[in-house]
Amino acid sequence: MKRQPIYLLVAVFGLVTSGGLFAAHAQDAVTFGQILKNRWAMTDAQFAAYQKTLVGQEVRWSGKLSDVTADDRWFFGTSYTARIIVAGYEPSVFCTVSSDVAQRLQRNATYAFSGKIQQIDSFLRIFVTLEDVTFE
Repeated sequence: MKRQPIYLLVAVFGLVTSGGLFAAHAQDAVTFGQILKNRWAMTDAQFAAYQKTLVGQEVRWSGKLSDVTADDRWFFGTSYTARIIVAGYEPSVFCTVSSDVAQRLQRNATYAFSGKIQQIDSFLRIFVTLEDVTFE
């Protein structure tokens, strides 16, 4: 009887270290194309429910930088928003970046980036706002 928990522990440890436990989760990350496809395939009510399931999900996408805009806030300083074209859909992804990143990014350059979905707006077009974004 005492050996069964040991075997179970070894089996779980092997699953975790081989990537088996986390591999399925990484494959489940939504693509921008899937969001677009679902927007046009679902009713408004279905898509509204679907959007809520995506908030907080980590994604890794790539796209072409359209622009970085500066928004001067009187009390809070300047914030910078990167606007990125993903899947040829202009502009489709928005994220706040630091001043250093804003100065480093180049218009029309293609970047891989990752972050968490903060919000999806679907009025007339699809706009995804990401948070905790890092550019590779």
